[in-house]
Amino acid sequence: MTNGQRLHQSLKRGAQRWVQLHPSGQETVQLFYLKALGRPASADELRVAIKNMGDKPSAEAVEDFFWAMLLHPEFQLIN
Repeated sequence: MTNGQRLHQSLKRGAQRWVQLHPSGQETVQLFYLKALGRPASADELRVAIKNMGDKPSAEAVEDFFWAMLLHPEFQLIN
């Protein structure tokens, strides 16, 4: 699933739209955590994300953040 073109293109398009709607790195991280994980980002999570993305992230930086979050342990399904 994570190797597929469909997911890759969806994350790319989503990142481009996200940057238009939420140009602040801090806002991006906080909203993503609330929407995807149902909780706010911790101070450490926010610090690391902003360090890697920057305060005014590009679409590519947001896409990288999306990929990192998709691989987050909270998204892993274990049977």
